[in-house]
Amino acid sequence: MKRQMKIYLLNDTSGSHAGCDAVMEVLNKFLSPYDVIGKCKTHTQKIDEFSFTNAEAIVINGEGTLHDDQDEARFLMSMIAQAQRMNIRTVLLNALYERMPDTYNNLVSKIDYISARDPSSFANFKKCGSQNVYLFPDLSLQYTLPKEPNPNERIEIALGDLHPDADISNKGVFYQLPFPSLHLNKSFSDLVRELEKTKIYITGQFHGLCAAILAGARFVPIVSNTSKIESLIKWSKLDIPVVSDMSELTSALFFAKHNRDIYKDFSEFILSKKQFNEKEMEKALYGS
Repeated sequence: MKRQMKIYLLNDTSGSHAGCDAVMEVLNKFLSPYDVIGKCKTHTQKIDEFSFTNAEAIVINGEGTLHDDQDEARFLMSMIAQAQRMNIRTVLLNALYERMPDTYNNLVSKIDYISARDPSSFANFKKCGSQNVYLFPDLSLQYTLPKEPNPNERIEIALGDLHPDADISNKGVFYQLPFPSLHLNKSFSDLVRELEKTKIYITGQFHGLCAAILAGARFVPIVSNTSKIESLIKWSKLDIPVVSDMSELTSALFFAKHNRDIYKDFSEFILSKKQFNEKEMEKALYGS
């Protein structure tokens, strides 16, 4: 291990929901050998200026924040710009990047290390001119699950969550579906364990899909607030339908019921991809 580096962490999403908690648990594990001198919680936009100024690197947990030039995305980009002006190393991890203005291209191209969590975001970072972008699956897929016996009881179909900003018509239909609920408001390990005994999971949340992958459950994906779900599925080149209108739900359920193998192939494909690791964390902080 090289000299311990002082790090300021931006976009700590812990406490948002189970998927974010899983991401942060994994990210904190990778950061544990280093000196994290400050953190900024998501949506607070409150920086400890003293700690930020004394950091040798800022690490930004990208997750699903950098899209559509939304307020939180603008804040994170402004913090990256400030760090670059101060010659503080900039590291952006586990990031989506979608529908952001071209005015950020130069800023993005100068980020010292980027890990994208889906191929579409990887391509978008490349279009910005980044030469230091890498592709790894979402950090939640590295979450360590406790070894517990799995009950034999089976759930045919379970209902997850819609993203609150999902652009989908007839949302009311979703909330009236007569299936037991498995929401992201429980622990991530509990959600995965429940999904291990669930045949089909209906979800419009990216981390709900990640939980289904870990559990080996079939799923009916519904569009979210970005193309993150579609991009993850497209990565596999498998024709799993994504519901963009609730009128498509019946046919998507039929597909999931009668195509078990394609979901097995999908989970195996995603889990077989190279994952972010300790050596990548060191490369991100110190350079290759």
